[in-house]
Amino acid sequence: MKLDKKQSKFRFFILLLVGLGLLITAGSVAAGMHMRDRENRHTLEEGATLDGPGFFSGDLIQIDGTVDGTTFAAGEEIRVNGDINGSLFAAGQRIIITGVVNGNIYGAGEVIELSGQSEGEVFLAGETVTIDEGAEIGRDAFAAGLYVNVNGPVPRHLYTAGERVTVNSLIGGNAAVTAERVILTDSAEVDGDLDYDSPNEADTSLGATVAGQTNWTQTEGWNRRTLSQQTRWILTFFWVLWSILSTLVVWFVIRLISKEFWVNTVWPIADQPLKTVGTGLLGLIATPFVAGLLLLTVIGIPMGLILFTLYGLALYFATIIVALFIGVLLFRLAGRTEGNNEFLVLLIGVLILEILKIIPVVNLIVWLVVAVIGFGALIISRRENNKPADRFADY
Repeated sequence: MKLDKKQSKFRFFILLLVGLGLLITAGSVAAGMHMRDRENRHTLEEGATLDGPGFFSGDLIQIDGTVDGTTFAAGEEIRVNGDINGSLFAAGQRIIITGVVNGNIYGAGEVIELSGQSEGEVFLAGETVTIDEGAEIGRDAFAAGLYVNVNGPVPRHLYTAGERVTVNSLIGGNAAVTAERVILTDSAEVDGDLDYDSPNEADTSLGATVAGQTNWTQTEGWNRRTLSQQTRWILTFFWVLWSILSTLVVWFVIRLISKEFWVNTVWPIADQPLKTVGTGLLGLIATPFVAGLLLLTVIGIPMGLILFTLYGLALYFATIIVALFIGVLLFRLAGRTEGNNEFLVLLIGVLILEILKIIPVVNLIVWLVVAVIGFGALIISRRENNKPADRFADY
């Protein structure tokens, strides 16, 4: 009975990640449907070339042409059949990649199928993740989900976690697996070591081969304390990846609604730092207190629930606001004061924050600082929305 409970925790953890991705994706789809008369279908036709970076949103996204630059796609169904001359960031319910990506692939969704080509590394997280037999991966592959199927070759190392992981191809380096059930079929061939954490011994077919050592760490279902240090880092990496993708999706959706929203929200941090900290600290403490008081009255219950919802959104927005400020600051220190791409600025800032959040103790300090500064900047910028944001007007 104890094992069943821990197994259910593992399933819940994975389902939570998938559910988060679907929730965020649903928001992006809804936004794409109602903003600025955007069509539900967003396509780049075969033969067409887009000078990147490329941004796509809608119910159905189909990229048959060429994008010269980093590509960001958020929608219900995403199909990439063309060429991406840069990295691909995709978040949706169903992601199908059959084209060529001359960079890394970052995908989060319910169902992900990769049968195309990536000259870099591949990072995939979803409910069902499949690397098809015809897929070509340039370097390492990282995959997490309820069901992970590796049917295509991985030239270097494979890092994967899920409820059921099936390896049905050549792994050119080491394979590190964390799963309830690990399956190596007759076509499985690991040229390096196989390290896996699982409550059950791997289901290895007679034709499967492992050139190096096979190391099995037996666990009682999902229990982080019994996992190896390597596996903990793998799971932490996937969580960071998911966090970055979800942050980018939220930024993208809000930017579609109001192109200047984020720019006009960052300026108080630089222009009024003390006021920003004071306002943020007061708002961080007072808002839940006021919302709690409203919930004590029948009339105030709707307002209290709305206030709690806005409070949660504000705290989420705070990360994006502070990340943009950090990115802008770094670019300015490097001497680049104009013409910087907002997406790249945000990505750099988010990466720095996520790295800091991994460090024990430091992560709590970072969370508090981000919440206070971001919350304060959001309140001030909304109250003084007519103030020119010259200091951060040009990325």
